[in-house]
Amino acid sequence: YLHSVEPPCIPYIGFYLTNLTFIEEGAPELIQKQLINFSKRYKLSSVICEIQQYQQTPYRLTPVPFIQQFILEEEIFDDNILYNISIQREPKFNQIPNQNIYSIEYEYEYEYIP
Repeated sequence: YLHSVEPPCIPYIGFYLTNLTFIEEGAPELIQKQLINFSKRYKLSSVICEIQQYQQTPYRLTPVPFIQQFILEEEIFDDNILYNISIQREPKFNQIPNQNIYSIEYEYEYEYIP
């Protein structure tokens, strides 16, 4: 289906990573213990070229000033704060035994801005 879509588009990268992993892990580096497996290299190259094809077409986006301003003014959290929010929302099983994760109070509230 993706081949029939006219770029620009954002393909699901997981599909390509899965293909690359199967090719890398499933095909030997050498054939008959001494010859380079060019078939494997060709398959890897084909997948990478397909990914690059979608990167060649520029997006023709029109800037929307109020969205740009919203993004620029958004608070930036450091990794520790983001990790703590993540643990609050999806606690590790051994950290909060027998507690319903949906009853956790969240420290941050977000306001919808139309």
